[in-house]
Amino acid sequence: MVDSNNTSTSPELKTLLDALGTAIGDILFLDETGQCALAFADDVELIIAAAGDDQISIRTPLARVNADNMRTALALNYGSLPAGLWIALDDISSELLLLTIARATDIPPELFQALVAEMVSLVATLRSHLNKSAAPDPPEEPSRMFFATSMIRA
Repeated sequence: MVDSNNTSTSPELKTLLDALGTAIGDILFLDETGQCALAFADDVELIIAAAGDDQISIRTPLARVNADNMRTALALNYGSLPAGLWIALDDISSELLLLTIARATDIPPELFQALVAEMVSLVATLRSHLNKSAAPDPPEEPSRMFFATSMIRA
């Protein structure tokens, strides 16, 4: 593993990892692949990774993909998740992931810690939805995005 003074870790990302590590009582750093994996109760694994020059991704596996849970994932992405979080497909592992990507410079340490806690707290509920055999019905009245209708011109 690369030590906590890894020169490829941006100062902002190092600050976020240091603050989170202090909060959970551990020393956190990116490994040689540019990732930091954290294990939580109930088989929740959260991966924090450098994603470009100053971007950070946070992801946690939810379920293996199949036809039913793919439909469920799309339905959950439509207004059921907190802003900035979405369910994504990892083509390599065929897993559905809870994912967020942000600029490390835009996230204060307190918000980063709250984001990690929120993602961990959502995993059990999302796994339950994704592992049901039948997908939920779509919303009866989908919300309309204002720009979608205002940008269409005859």
